[in-house]
Amino acid sequence: KDYIDVIEYFIKTNQLTGDGLDEQNRNILFHALPIGNTSMIEHLLKSNLPNFDINSITQSGNSLLHSCISLQRIDLIELLIKYYPTINLNQRNKQDATPLHLAIIYDDLELVRFLIQSGADAKLTMKSKTCLQLSIEFNHENLIEFFSKLV
Repeated sequence: KDYIDVIEYFIKTNQLTGDGLDEQNRNILFHALPIGNTSMIEHLLKSNLPNFDINSITQSGNSLLHSCISLQRIDLIELLIKYYPTINLNQRNKQDATPLHLAIIYDDLELVRFLIQSGADAKLTMKSKTCLQLSIEFNHENLIEFFSKLV
């Protein structure tokens, strides 16, 4: 079940806001992402939660976008960008990784292409390593080929 009615009730009664954070500085969407219920996540995104910050980060330095990359859910990333076009596609976490760098580490060419097409900067480095160098370090042949053509 999507629990859309329950979510809507909490939003209408101001019991659910965008600035409600847990002890790790995660808002409601950080908890909804791993469940992977696309309709529930989309409802939360389009409900315009008061005080919601799409670029908020957890104590570990990860954003919602970093979390979506870790889940390798391009559909959720599309929703984040659709409802919040101002999302920071180049935000770095505490390991200096942007979402694009994580997509490289996960060897996900589809995500890499999508992020670059959406505006992620392929010239940013992670700990002084280019996207091509990261691809080589992790021995991701398809990404080595892809980034070799971008250079």
